[in-house]
Amino acid sequence: RKMTLRAYVSILRMNDSIQSHKFYGKAAEGAIKCYIALYDNPPQSAADEEPDYANMSPAVRKREKAKARKAAKKKAEEEEAKKKGEEEEAKAKAAAEAAEDPEGKKKKKAPEKPVPVDEDPNGDKLLQADPLVEAERLVKTLVKFAPGSLSTQVAAYDVALRRKKPLKALQALVRGARIDQSGDAELFSRIVDFASRYGGGA
Repeated sequence: RKMTLRAYVSILRMNDSIQSHKFYGKAAEGAIKCYIALYDNPPQSAADEEPDYANMSPAVRKREKAKARKAAKKKAEEEEAKKKGEEEEAKAKAAAEAAEDPEGKKKKKAPEKPVPVDEDPNGDKLLQADPLVEAERLVKTLVKFAPGSLSTQVAAYDVALRRKKPLKALQALVRGARIDQSGDAELFSRIVDFASRYGGGA
């Protein structure tokens, strides 16, 4: 019982400190970089990708519309071919099973557990979230659990700058400068960036 209790307490302690683990920090920093990239380069919607036909000459407009129709037709054909291929594969599988057991004497296998379906395989729903809000949420976690990491302060600066919070950005730089003892290039570049933005030419 003592061993069980010790293991349980150990798990609880690990759960309390897991967000300060270096691998969690690396994962969070990677996610923050992704969100920043999404903010800096937002994905284009279908409406944005459609060319502005109004500003085209009749000949160019006709050519572009023909290209768009051709691309849409090709996409529809690819989807249809994929669907047809899946149907044929299912039929072939059923035929192979029937050939192996023509009289149906074999015991039927127990129904397999349903495989979880990923409802958002391309991450489209994730793109609907505000990238800065998500990045700020992760930064707060890192600042709380890993304030002594220089990369935490660099990430905090990057997010604060895009949120137009110069005081928070400056705070991150000051904390980073206290941590840095080797003249880190990432921190230095952000100090220069901050000075160029808010230095006032002094």
